[in-house]
Amino acid sequence: MPQALQAVGAGQTLAFGPLAVSSGGIAVGAKPGLPWNEVKEIQVVQGAVRIMQPGKILAYGSVEASNVPNLYTFLALTQQLTQGRAL
Repeated sequence: MPQALQAVGAGQTLAFGPLAVSSGGIAVGAKPGLPWNEVKEIQVVQGAVRIMQPGKILAYGSVEASNVPNLYTFLALTQQLTQGRAL
């Protein structure tokens, strides 16, 4: 986790399978990135990682949790970034 925070803070984009995390936001596959201020929460529901936006019922993106390497690092990192405490 500390290395992941440091890498993102240095401007790197980290890939967690089909998910890409940077200081600017998160992207799923080929979709345009979603800035952190537009991410309500990232949740794991019924084996899927779902990226939710405020005021939206449908997820911005969803991937099978089994396709996300280092899932716990991803969740801890994105929690820090969505709460604006990481960088």
